[in-house]
Amino acid sequence: MSPTFDIFGLINNPVEREKHFYTMEQLLEQIAYCIEFGKVDQKTPYPPDMKGQEGADELTAKALEEGIKSTEILDNALIPAMSRVGEKFK
Repeated sequence: MSPTFDIFGLINNPVEREKHFYTMEQLLEQIAYCIEFGKVDQKTPYPPDMKGQEGADELTAKALEEGIKSTEILDNALIPAMSRVGEKFK
């Protein structure tokens, strides 16, 4: 059976995902998307199309474990995503 993929082209199933390598850019992009659309962690049912998928919490922890510097996560994922959220409220 072939794996299913999320909106980033990453494997949905966390167990299967662990078997694959993702670039730093893909991981930061996914963190930013989770922040922008309110996907806090895997337990959060919102947004519905991401139910059961890892959220910003797990992905940020994974990025840190993989050696991505906290400043890179802030500068390239968290701050840009929060800026996009701010633009939506103007």
